[in-house]
Amino acid sequence: MNCVICSSDILPQSNGWDKGHNPSPIKEDGRCCEECNSTVVIPTRLSKFMSIEEARELVKENNIE
Repeated sequence: MNCVICSSDILPQSNGWDKGHNPSPIKEDGRCCEECNSTVVIPTRLSKFMSIEEARELVKENNIE
């Protein structure tokens, strides 16, 4: 399965889950990889409540996946 954001392969997580992440609000269909979830999707979701820069810093500081 490939990421709908960056087209890379979606790799299994350490817990065995290999179905990727929900890419909304970036894309409405498909799944996204761990990297895009952490660097694009989560910051975009958080940016509804704070600036995108603050959201990215929050994700980075707290190792949110």
